[in-house]
Amino acid sequence: MTPNKPLYLGLAVWTLALLVAVSACDSDEDPDDCLLTDSCGSLEKPNGDNTGNNNNGNNNNNNGGNDSEDTSQWPKPGTTHADVYNFLPQGVFIFKNQTTNSMDIGKGDLIAKNADGSLITASVQDLDTDSYTVRDWAIWTKDGMYYKVDRKTKGEDENKHDLFYTISLKHADSTAATPKTAQISVPWGSYGAGAVADGSPLTFKVSGFNLLSFVNSSVKDEAVFEKDESIAGVLCKKYVYEDVLKYEYWIMDNGLALKRNVYLPNGDLEEVMSFETVIAELDTSSYDAVTQKFARFSNQISPAITEPVADMFKMTEVVHGGEWIAPDTFLEWTYGGFDVMTIFRDDNWEGHPEHQVHVSFPAGTAMATEVAAYQASIMAIDGMVQTSGANCDPATNSIGCEYKYNNSNYQSQDCGSSWEFAIQTWGEVMGTPSTPDSIYIRLVDIVCL
Repeated sequence: MTPNKPLYLGLAVWTLALLVAVSACDSDEDPDDCLLTDSCGSLEKPNGDNTGNNNNGNNNNNNGGNDSEDTSQWPKPGTTHADVYNFLPQGVFIFKNQTTNSMDIGKGDLIAKNADGSLITASVQDLDTDSYTVRDWAIWTKDGMYYKVDRKTKGEDENKHDLFYTISLKHADSTAATPKTAQISVPWGSYGAGAVADGSPLTFKVSGFNLLSFVNSSVKDEAVFEKDESIAGVLCKKYVYEDVLKYEYWIMDNGLALKRNVYLPNGDLEEVMSFETVIAELDTSSYDAVTQKFARFSNQISPAITEPVADMFKMTEVVHGGEWIAPDTFLEWTYGGFDVMTIFRDDNWEGHPEHQVHVSFPAGTAMATEVAAYQASIMAIDGMVQTSGANCDPATNSIGCEYKYNNSNYQSQDCGSSWEFAIQTWGEVMGTPSTPDSIYIRLVDIVCL
């Protein structure tokens, strides 16, 4: 079998390392319960309108006269992904921590839970300026797709343009209740790799000092309602608690904190324990609506992302569950059984063709016959040479074997492209002989000078 030669030249070796996660709600909670209501559920409701505050008329006797509502009735969510996701109302929130550390000044996070069931987290920089940037977009859709959105600048002078691209993950078990993490790594000049594991996109974004800080606080039931105020255009209720330290919270009606100030006994603001939501929008329909409105990259040329995230150029795609996603020009593994497949594209190639494939197999599956048949198919390619592993016996070698093949000498004669293959197998491991670990396929462009 001889793969067709691509016409593209100029393969650039690139480095990429990414940790991603897919997640969502695993409770029986009605999605409508996550929507905003009451005085903090609208950007337009006037101050003092307490309709729907769930005030049952039983004021907390320990709160020093809190006549707003009984805060003890609010839920005390945990810090798992599902807890945080269920607690978040619909909307996009950009918040920053108060800090005196020069490395962290102006930095913050974006969290968006949207009407289409998607979840977004992103990093924000330069929040103290009018030209703040929102980058490192991570998006989990309701149907289990993950998108990592990034940007590069291509070309020079009048040909200079933005290149927005995505890294996508499709996982059969990635649902709202089962967030997954994909780890993609491409060492410089080496083969790419991909793996999938459990993970959470939220718990590292929402710490105990931030959005959950009020409902999870030990002083919540003793905090005194002070007045209605507005944070980032959202009308909220201010609660105060004072003991050795003084705490101020500005919260939405479900208990979500949009701002927290903590003061030391001398009256100084404790920056490490304080934060503030600086941008909020409560009506977010979809992940594309959020990215197109809030995506701001440093030195961005175009004013916004204009195309849907799912339609952007995909630099890397990861698929879990045995689906082959490489084009026909790659020698396909037809025996099934693999766990994760990752394809990589080089953004210097015209049309961004796939240039590298990594297939990983779950441990414990003996496939000696299938590996041998695939090796024979590799050697059937014109000019293919086995460069390593010729004397390796995976049935007896307990530390594993790596077979390598390429046809660079044959292909380079006409300045075309060569194929590189590597098959890693393990020998007698836990009583299972010849278990394939991974297969690499790389299309290498030969440039004749």
